[in-house]
Amino acid sequence: MPAAHNAGMGDAPDELLDSVCAHDLKVMPQRRVHRFLEKMPTFMLGEEEDTLREHAEGSVTGRAAKTLIAQGPLRIALLALRRGTSFSLYQSDGPVSPVSIQTLRGCVRVTTDVQDVELPAGNLIALASGLSHTVTALVDCAILLTVAMP
Repeated sequence: MPAAHNAGMGDAPDELLDSVCAHDLKVMPQRRVHRFLEKMPTFMLGEEEDTLREHAEGSVTGRAAKTLIAQGPLRIALLALRRGTSFSLYQSDGPVSPVSIQTLRGCVRVTTDVQDVELPAGNLIALASGLSHTVTALVDCAILLTVAMP
């Protein structure tokens, strides 16, 4: 298995969230992406998080991810991160898209060129387009990552 690494955005917009934890997505037994086939897709986040937490615990990278929504410009992913695990979002062919990060469990540090922000459970941060960032798990955690593609 490859060593842990920070992952960034792929060249194609649809690869944005998959690239965050591309290796971890491959080891997930079943990957369901809702493409709004239903008018109002719903998710049992607690159950989804439990499954991802198990995969993150056994992962060399310390993380696991599942894309929940991929529709038009909207991408929503659930990520489980072990303490000390980091990832960065960047785009090689242009600026970073607007992103929101909501901590569901645990606490993460979001580092940008502007400042560092600790984001404990129950908090949300919105990052403007063009603001590259790194997310680091201060403790084992689960986050929802939402991206609005250009």
